[in-house]
Amino acid sequence: MIRIVIALAFIITMFACQTSNSIIEYDVLRPAKYSIPPEIKSVVLVNNSLPYLEKNIHVAVVDDFIQPLDSVWYEGYADSVIHSLYRNLQSRNFFDTVYIDTLYRKKATSGMLNKISDWDMQGIYNRFDADAILSIDAYTYGTKVKVESYPESYYSTMAMYGISYWRFHDRFQQDPIFEDVQNDSIYWHGSGDMVETSVMRFPSILEGLKDFSYYIGENFVDEIVPKWEGVERDLFLTGHPYFISAAEWLSKNNNDEAKKLWGYIFEHGKPIDKARAAHNIAIILEKEDDIYNAMKWAYNSYDAYKLSSGALYKTELNDSKRYYIYLSQRKQELEKLQIQMGGGNE
Repeated sequence: MIRIVIALAFIITMFACQTSNSIIEYDVLRPAKYSIPPEIKSVVLVNNSLPYLEKNIHVAVVDDFIQPLDSVWYEGYADSVIHSLYRNLQSRNFFDTVYIDTLYRKKATSGMLNKISDWDMQGIYNRFDADAILSIDAYTYGTKVKVESYPESYYSTMAMYGISYWRFHDRFQQDPIFEDVQNDSIYWHGSGDMVETSVMRFPSILEGLKDFSYYIGENFVDEIVPKWEGVERDLFLTGHPYFISAAEWLSKNNNDEAKKLWGYIFEHGKPIDKARAAHNIAIILEKEDDIYNAMKWAYNSYDAYKLSSGALYKTELNDSKRYYIYLSQRKQELEKLQIQMGGGNE
């Protein structure tokens, strides 16, 4: 009988602790890796690379046995990267104008990593009346097809990998604004009852290199241009009766009334309700880009969680702490974004 009573008490406690959450989705603007001076309005994309013609860069590995594949080169690789970069920069609308220089070509006698000469850069600037030059100065690529055998089946992967070396030049500065080494890879997967069937859906090496070059140009945009990124956040909907009323206001897109109700819960509710209400307010403030106040409410939430009962809310306590740290990082990101969008100074 005692065991039954204890079990019932445990079940009641568990159900009492369950919460009803709702996921809210919104976009946040992430800063680029590099801060381009806002006075730079136009940029010229330049292929300043030499063709990559190394041997034995494509290999197959079948149960740890390495076999070189055909020596396949894609001499239009860098131009393909540049055109992919051009299309993606155009779609972001960060620069007023983006150009591709099709006249300049690196001399075969130049070193692989040699930058564009000052004379040639001046000619490009004059030709386009542009503020900056972004050049791909060198690149490498390779392929690794790996086949692993299992009872009655084979599992295969095709990895295309490479390195690209970039320089961004400002017309009015002698040294590049930045130099970047981009290291990237893409994968294909397959399976089958024979080696041949496990790899039959892989692209040819040449087609894979074309796909990879598009990916490189598309991916590099995030290094120099801020991007929107979707996030998901949990909102608490149960506990104090006002949580339900706040949820109704949210469904009507009235965030201010919802925040008022959560504020009342924070002032008058139990510690766990106070913690969850403060968390909700922080989430909505982040959505509204009020990161400074979101941080304050996130800390209020963490503080209230510390007063809540023991291990029952340990997961929520840890999540609250992580969210406050995340918002601290977001504050630094916003300061960087202000510089990149022309609203502040370094």
